[in-house]
Parts: sequence; C-alpha cells; structure tokens
Amino acid sequence: MAHAAIYERNRPTPVDPEKGRPLPVASVAGRLECSVSHVYNLISNNALPAKKFGLKKGFRVYEADLNEFVEKSDVSE
Repeated sequence: MAHAAIYERNRPTPVDPEKGRPLPVASVAGRLECSVSHVYNLISNNALPAKKFGLKKGFRVYEADLNEFVEKSDVSE
C-alpha cells in the first residue's frame, strides 16, 4: 500500500492533447524573459491561466495558454 501512495505523489504531470504539456513557472519565466515572481503575479491577477498540480509541484502553465498570452500581450522574443 505504501508504494501506491508514493506513486500517486510522484506520478508525471498529465499532458492535455489540446493545450500541450504543462510548463513549470521557472520555464515560463525563461520564455517570457522575466522573473519567477512576475509570473506568479500574472497568475494571481488572472492574466495568465495556470493550473495547480499537487502540493509540491505548484502551478503549471499549458503551452497553448502561454502562446496565447504572448500573442495577446505582444511580448517580443
């Protein structure tokens, strides 16, 4: 039974076929060339959609949502 609990805690983050894979906040910050705290501010202000996964994994932003955000806000690369 202990092994099942460990698997539940450590299973991989699910991929949504329509939205792509979920990205950690640090990866999103790297793509947007901003700080991690700024990404958390965008998430808390509902400017950037995110989903919370588990207790320790924190927020994840789907690739499609990130691409849409970049297109809307005209963030240059």
